[in-house]
Formats: sequence, structure tokens, C-alpha cells
Amino acid sequence: MSYTIDRDPKQQPSLAEMAEVALKTLHQHSKSSSQGFFLLIEGSRIDMASHSNDPAAHVHDVLAYNDAFHVARKFIEEHGGVLISISDHETGGISVGRQINASYPEYVWYPEVLANVSRSTEYLGRQVASMASEGNVRRYIEDTILKEALGIYDATEDEIEQLMKARFNAVLSDFTMADMVSRRAQIGVFFPSVE
Repeated sequence: MSYTIDRDPKQQPSLAEMAEVALKTLHQHSKSSSQGFFLLIEGSRIDMASHSNDPAAHVHDVLAYNDAFHVARKFIEEHGGVLISISDHETGGISVGRQINASYPEYVWYPEVLANVSRSTEYLGRQVASMASEGNVRRYIEDTILKEALGIYDATEDEIEQLMKARFNAVLSDFTMADMVSRRAQIGVFFPSVE
């Protein structure tokens, strides 16, 4: 499944839509038997976005899970049953209030930065890795990837060079772009070196 931020609703249902269909189907089947049913609804892309330290994809998938939870809660309110929601573990160390300078700490974060992101860094990393010509790659990175997809209009020369170095490795491109977004949002995460 695609990240929610990358999902094409004409090709893939949402987690909430899948939960609703599953609940209706299982409920209909359980009416004809004396047994109830158990349904596990997993928001697995939340974990994957955290592994990549992609804060925008992470937030969109958390919200998608929240939508699925509300579908399940509404079903329980109407038909009875038990609803349990848990997480299995934390990944990536995403936290607010990242200190990106040596001056006196300011515990701030800028969530509006995440609202400007229109694609996951995983998706964008694959896009960059598939480009062949270096001249076109730089323009594509600056215009399409940074400005259009990530909402970054103030990329430094060093950041662009980092992406140029990482472009043949979709995972390194993914981490590099996620770090660029995280720094601007002041979200704290650990990133491996691109060097």
C-alpha cells in the first residue's frame, strides 16, 4: 500500500474504507452463526514512515489510522463489542523541539511545514533515483522535488549537493529529504550520514 500522502483513491482504498468493508462483511457473516469475530486493523505505514524519519508521511498515516479507528468505534457503538487500540513500538525518535543551532534552546516546532509536503520522501527518493541526466536531475530536484513536493523554497546549495550525491540511492535520498523537512519543522530525529 502507498503512504496515505501518496495514495491514489481511484486505485487504493483508504484504511478507513477497508475497515468499514471488513466490519460489515464479518458482521453479516457472524449473524448467521453463533460466533462473533475478531478484526485486526493495522496502520503499518506509520511504522515505515518513522523508519524513514518522514514526518509528513508519518502524520498523514497517523490521521488515516485515526479515521479507521473512528469507523471501528462507530461500529462498536451500533453493534456492541470491544475496541482496543495499541502501538507495537516507537521508531525513528520523532520529537518536537529539535535544536538546530547552538544558541539558547527554543522549544518550538512548525507543523505548517508538514502541511506544505505533498508526497512521501520514499516516493520522491524513488523518483530522483530513476533520473539519469545530471543536468536535468538538479533542475528536477530544485523545482519538482523541493519546491512542488516538499514546499521547500529556501534549500541551501549544500542541501542540494547532498541530494545530488544521494540520488542513486533511493533510501539515502529518502533520509536526506526527510531531514530537510524535519529541520524546517524543527522535528528531532536521527539521520544516518550521506557521506
